[in-house]
Amino acid sequence: VIMTSVAEGLPMILIEAETCGVPAISFDTITGPREIITDGKTGFLIKRYDISNFVEKMLLFASEETLMLHMRKQCFLESVRFRKDEKLEKWEFFLGEVIKK
Repeated sequence: VIMTSVAEGLPMILIEAETCGVPAISFDTITGPREIITDGKTGFLIKRYDISNFVEKMLLFASEETLMLHMRKQCFLESVRFRKDEKLEKWEFFLGEVIKK
């Protein structure tokens, strides 16, 4: 996934991509992509407006199949944190702690 936006909240497209094992390239905006992409592991975070680096990483994706396969595996592994059951467990724990107090 290539995301060229320079202003984001929490971009669902990046979460959906990671869950499907698709690495992403995104500008490192103030919020959002950094919470989803692990730079160099599940994709690349590019300094805002650094077009030449953005293009460089796109060409790297296109030419390095081994890198893509490795990042795909990492995406699947890291996407667990966005699964519903993972979030529900954390909420149940948190609410249980609040109720105990």
